Amino acid sequence: MNTAIDSPSQAFFSDEEVPLLRRRILGWFSRNGRDLPWRRTRDPYAVWVSEIMLQQTTTETVSGYFAPFLRRFPTIRALAEADLAEVLRCWEGLGYYRRARLLHRAAGEIVEKYGGVFPADRRQVEKLPGFGRYTTGAVLSFAFDRREPILEANTTRLHARLLAVEGDLARKENSAVLWDFAKRILPVRASGRFNQALIDLGRLICRPKTPLCGECPCAALCRAARCGWQNEIPSPKKRPVIENRTEVAFLIPRSVLTSGKRETFLFIRYPEHCRWGGLWDFPRFLREGEGAAANERLTELLQLFLGSDGVRPADEITRMLHSVTRYRITLLLRGTAGRVPKGVPSFFRTAGPSAAHAKVVIPFAGGAAPLDALEYRWLSLHQAEKIPLSSTGRELLRRLAASYAFPSLPAAATKPADSTRKSHPKRSSFHDERSLR
Repeated sequence: MNTAIDSPSQAFFSDEEVPLLRRRILGWFSRNGRDLPWRRTRDPYAVWVSEIMLQQTTTETVSGYFAPFLRRFPTIRALAEADLAEVLRCWEGLGYYRRARLLHRAAGEIVEKYGGVFPADRRQVEKLPGFGRYTTGAVLSFAFDRREPILEANTTRLHARLLAVEGDLARKENSAVLWDFAKRILPVRASGRFNQALIDLGRLICRPKTPLCGECPCAALCRAARCGWQNEIPSPKKRPVIENRTEVAFLIPRSVLTSGKRETFLFIRYPEHCRWGGLWDFPRFLREGEGAAANERLTELLQLFLGSDGVRPADEITRMLHSVTRYRITLLLRGTAGRVPKGVPSFFRTAGPSAAHAKVVIPFAGGAAPLDALEYRWLSLHQAEKIPLSSTGRELLRRLAASYAFPSLPAAATKPADSTRKSHPKRSSFHDERSLR
């Protein structure tokens, strides 16, 4: 007699229990489901945008970005034809900017390959930039009501408790069980609604800590609840060791390189492999150690960056604390003193830049890059408000504009920097100088 189990999750949850599970979950959802903006549409583009925004971001935060983003880029074609800098500016504050770059790139592919119409075929969707197994299933499920299983943080936790799956849920065998279960329990019709119900049940009831088992419609079917294991499943993840570090950003006025009536400041855009790649920022470096030795190293980095030993770090202007992955960062903004002597062919001098200096690799705080991989602009504070900055760069700019005393700016400061330079017709209006090479 063949007693083989057809699917990995059948050993944990029988087929006979599935219909009851579906009824209870959908009944609960009809009374308690969340009314979210992206659930009021079946437009695959809007659903896709919401799913990308929701990756590693709370629903409360996304709610403030979703509608404005769609107003600015109402269609896939509008997003594809927009300049990436503008997309990043609208994304600013959501973090994980690689998501926005992939969203923009995928929109371009959809326009090029499918005429701007979001494809309904799984094989086509999963080949688009930024589409993994979850995102592909979520968009097809929510927009087209396809019977596609999904696993994200809430549903993974919910399913693991329903089945009492122990150990690391990312292990291949555990992952296979959870994905199989997610597919088995989907109804033939209204799969999208059922997936939304699973997400809400995990988010509102089957919480990471202190799950509300007394309010759960599935408590009688839950293996973990029966055994009293709901607080042990999923197994707690090992917390990463938090490392403290100090980074120093520099406010570099154009007067360190040339004289001028209007004071502007140096902003750079890092290449994509660096932290906040594609965004603009103040030049910033990691401070190694403390005291005189650390300041000496910062001086070396600043001079290497500008191509002259005629400049040095000046006093601290402001500081802030923030966290990035496993780092707790103290970010200092310092001024600069001195000047690059006239005639020295610094990379940041439009006339006669040094080819040798352009190839110098600079160890920035967010990753090393040669100077000629950067784009840069000299901007007033008012002009810098219009470019896509890193979140910490935006906060530094806000503090500068609010409290730091600058030389008075003439009315012409509201015009684009170096307004005599013509804009490249296929480049962003944010590009200037080195970005137009």
